[in-house]
Amino acid sequence: MGAWGTGNFENDDALDWVTELESVEDFSSLQEALNPIIESEGYLEAPDCGTALAAAEVIAALMRQDSMDDTIPEEAREFIEKHRGDLPDELKSQAIASTQKIIKDSELKDLWSETNEIDTWIKTQNQLLARLQNS
Repeated sequence: MGAWGTGNFENDDALDWVTELESVEDFSSLQEALNPIIESEGYLEAPDCGTALAAAEVIAALMRQDSMDDTIPEEAREFIEKHRGDLPDELKSQAIASTQKIIKDSELKDLWSETNEIDTWIKTQNQLLARLQNS
């Protein structure tokens, strides 16, 4: 697991995905990040989970009208500022469903369960869910 913290942008998979946001003009990258989780009926692989959680963070930020969390990378900030207010409704529900699936049963959860940081990781995901559900 190429992670250096429990935050959803503190891993290689998320940052690789965020880098792609600079060249995207629509919400397709967000949808593509969520699709492997939404469409899966099997075990959720860690790289897909890391990317989906980063997309969910961007979706949560797109829904808010106040200032952005300082953990959001600059590339994502630019995308959010450019597209705030235009988010398709289905992306919010897909971000919620994806996050819930990842928390319930995924390789990423299993990897964090092998560390002493699992409680912090779960707290991070529950905070993300709260932002998604309350916006």
